[in-house]
Amino acid sequence: MQTGLITTRFWLALGLLTLSAATAADPTAAHPWQTIEPAGDTRCADGTPYRFLVRPADPQKILFHLQGGGGCWRRENCDPDMQPTYRINTQSLAAPQDGIFNFERADNPFKDYSVVFAAYCTGDIHLGARDQRYPGVLPGQPPLTIYHRGRSNVEAALQWTYANLPAPRAVFVSGSSAGALPSPMYAAILARHYPQAKFAHLGDAAGGYRFDEPDTRPDEIWGSFEFLPQTEDFAGIAATDFSYEAIYRAAAAAHPAIVFARYDNAEDEAQKRFLAMRGITDISLLTSLRANNADIRRSAPNFRAYIAGGSLHTILGRPEFYTLHVGATPIRDWVAALAARQPVADVACTDCLDAHLNPAE
Repeated sequence: MQTGLITTRFWLALGLLTLSAATAADPTAAHPWQTIEPAGDTRCADGTPYRFLVRPADPQKILFHLQGGGGCWRRENCDPDMQPTYRINTQSLAAPQDGIFNFERADNPFKDYSVVFAAYCTGDIHLGARDQRYPGVLPGQPPLTIYHRGRSNVEAALQWTYANLPAPRAVFVSGSSAGALPSPMYAAILARHYPQAKFAHLGDAAGGYRFDEPDTRPDEIWGSFEFLPQTEDFAGIAATDFSYEAIYRAAAAAHPAIVFARYDNAEDEAQKRFLAMRGITDISLLTSLRANNADIRRSAPNFRAYIAGGSLHTILGRPEFYTLHVGATPIRDWVAALAARQPVADVACTDCLDAHLNPAE
């Protein structure tokens, strides 16, 4: 990976110098997105090169975001030629434009942040560390190798961040959907590297995955436990009793000054669909959200949750980020306060069938 990182640093150094000169001449100049291809051990599920995006702006403020995009754990939903349920590669990777990534809006709390957008293409919720060989399931179908290298891919984005943004004073770590699940772990890793910075975290739309099929442990299939026991702050998490709430509890215990937070919609259709794929159709998503959040709260006083009504899936990259509210608390204002390390309270819908949106602006 070293050669790729050196090349990346060289080109990004040039890009940052050019950008700084343009900004000095015109303080309102846009900060263009840049595509990084780190090479080394990185790879997408189908073996193609991995890419991620960066938007250099204020070097003292970092938004590190983990992209979502489904997941897979069987030949049927991993094979690109069958019924894949995840983003397979980064060949058509494009910069996000809505929600917290709409930098034209004056009310975007991250409008001047440098952004590292850790793209997702491995089907393993950014936690894979194994090239898995899936046997054929159709007559004469040969085995297929899927490269579950989510951990290496995110590590490349982290290394770019450390090299190019060495001294931030504020860091916000977020993830949407599949990216939300590991986001507390990556927040903790970043916090270890930047002890001088003030941190906040938000996992977006993945709080309802309470139960697994008894014969399927995706995180073992992906090889997640080949590195978790060696990861500082997470050594106590074992495969036998693993849950995504355990990641929150471990991160919150190790970093009590950081508020770890979750956002979910009570009737999130995408979460329901993935639960159904794993044979779970007889539970209420809202019941699971409440139970999962309660599991975290029992040992993590620095945990907060915002549960909105309706069936939206994710909020951070949507235009609804600026219009959705629960009661008198807009999600934009709640996230802005979280990012500013101001106190935020738990927010929960009472009328949970519909999302409450202000009129479009």
